Amino acid sequence: DAGQFALAYRPVPRNYRVVDAEVDGALAAPVRSLQRARVTDASGVREIDNPGVFVDENQSPPQARLQLAAAPLALEVFDAWGNSGQWVAAGLPGSAEAGRGAGLIGALADLGAQTNPALTALLDSDPAAAAAHAQQALEDFGTALAGRAGL
Repeated sequence: DAGQFALAYRPVPRNYRVVDAEVDGALAAPVRSLQRARVTDASGVREIDNPGVFVDENQSPPQARLQLAAAPLALEVFDAWGNSGQWVAAGLPGSAEAGRGAGLIGALADLGAQTNPALTALLDSDPAAAAAHAQQALEDFGTALAGRAGL
């Protein structure tokens, strides 16, 4: 759904803190409760106090979802402990790809982002998948460099 967002805390080292006693610390724990959300859409910015979060306990790890009536341009959420996170629609200032840079810097940023699946597969003891992801990342990097050089 365009207005549905999965909410999870980033995995942290085991010796850092317990985010959710029901979820392994190496996995993304669901955000089980929100204090407020700030939604930006075509009509402006509005605050939602205590937005309801649905947690699907049948998933592993459990998945938390926030459902909005329509897809916003930007969303910022705040939990009861002062943690926050934000999402910005693709192509807008502040979106994931907006700050990646151009030219060689952009190509290197893309390469860095594309190596994550390879490292994850390697850590999951799947060398074949790791090799496939790494090969694809390097091929895309070569294509990006050739395109930027006008080749």
